[in-house]
Amino acid sequence: MVNIERLLLKPSAYPHHVDEVEHVETHISHIFLAGEYAYKVKKPLNLGFLDFSTLEARKHFCAEEVRLNSRLAKDIYIDVVSIIRNDDRVFITDEQTEKYTNVVEYAVRMHRFDREMELDKLLENHSKYWKDEWLDELCITVAKFHLDSNRAKINSGYGEVDVIFSFALENYIQIKQHLHNHQHIVKTSEQLQEWTALQKKRLSGEIDSRLKNGFVRECHGDMHLANMVHWKSKVQIFDGIEFNDELRWIDVISEVAFLVMDLESRERPDLAWQFLNGYLSLTGDYAGLSLLDFYRSYLASVRAKVLSIRCAQLNVRDTKEQKILLDGVGHYLALASTYTQP
Repeated sequence: MVNIERLLLKPSAYPHHVDEVEHVETHISHIFLAGEYAYKVKKPLNLGFLDFSTLEARKHFCAEEVRLNSRLAKDIYIDVVSIIRNDDRVFITDEQTEKYTNVVEYAVRMHRFDREMELDKLLENHSKYWKDEWLDELCITVAKFHLDSNRAKINSGYGEVDVIFSFALENYIQIKQHLHNHQHIVKTSEQLQEWTALQKKRLSGEIDSRLKNGFVRECHGDMHLANMVHWKSKVQIFDGIEFNDELRWIDVISEVAFLVMDLESRERPDLAWQFLNGYLSLTGDYAGLSLLDFYRSYLASVRAKVLSIRCAQLNVRDTKEQKILLDGVGHYLALASTYTQP
């Protein structure tokens, strides 16, 4: 970790009682679990599909993260706080930052929840707390969220064919860039890249029609089990996309496809179809099924890309974690390939 992250591991950095600080790292963030709260700090990165390279950008996207995620997880997200540096220490404050000239970072402050109650962990661990009925609850939550969400204007640039396929094809470029020494991964990525290019020709008319008919809306953007938790007696969906409008303003069937794909990747197709059937019965969007294979393949490849980025960030000596990530990339690319079959 860079210096500021190391300093945030000290309990004295926080404006409340903390016995011990836990650190969780993702490909784009550092999260510090401190007492009753969690603090999420964005990495100073520019990955093309996101740009956190300046302090002002990170401040802006922290505010956007709170605003957008309050739609589905208002019990979790609190506010944006400033991180101040004084000599060899840092401290967090929610005071007006104009009085400080040494703000070095910003963080999203959230209520801390039990991570063992995240839905991916509950399902993986065959936990006694897992309930299949939660998928029925999710059908209602997601359907209402989509029906209430803002519709994209025709000339907004959101949900257009070129935008969608630019992101879809970029996944494979990035995977090959990060894992160019792994020939099987490169070969599968190239095959998927070719198939995806063909889908652009085949599906363009339908995608345009969906945009014109109001199915492109301001969605969550990253709706899978690892971004869901059972907390305060209900399933809460957190960690939506704030960093790229084009990845959030999407066809609602793309959002549905993400969770369907995620459940299938965990070998629970029964739950995938339970969710899909419930959602369709509530929204009536059966026409969207014609795009389901494309979006499932695309979004499985998104998961592979995320793991490839994290793999490239690892210390070369961390071979155990690297193997886990590489296996994950292979798993998602293989899944993406199954959706390309007639």
